[in-house]
Amino acid sequence: MVKLLPYAASLIAFLWGVAHLAVIKRIGGLFDDISPERKMIFVMAWIVQAFVMIFIGELIFFVTLNHYRQAAVNLTIYWLSAVFLLVLGLVSFIACRGTQITLLKLDPVVKVLAAGLIFLSLLI
Repeated sequence: MVKLLPYAASLIAFLWGVAHLAVIKRIGGLFDDISPERKMIFVMAWIVQAFVMIFIGELIFFVTLNHYRQAAVNLTIYWLSAVFLLVLGLVSFIACRGTQITLLKLDPVVKVLAAGLIFLSLLI
């Protein structure tokens, strides 16, 4: 049962990254009133965010699949990934306060949820 927690965190992170990629065109269209250069910077940051989440999801999945909590390096990967997700969630919370875009409102919640599942798996 406890081993399922990192898998759940992995799936949440991975799917959240995929969701970012799936809506990139729609999100980019929300910012037609800014300069093309600024729009490209925003889109680039959005894509990077998507691939970071996909990478974290894959990393946690394969570490769990191969040697769940059997090596110190695995525990380090879990802790660093969870802390990184919390930091990203905090940045998202601060940067996206007051937004009307649902995906941006959910962003910190999803990241903290994934981090919480990882932490919980380490504490049980």
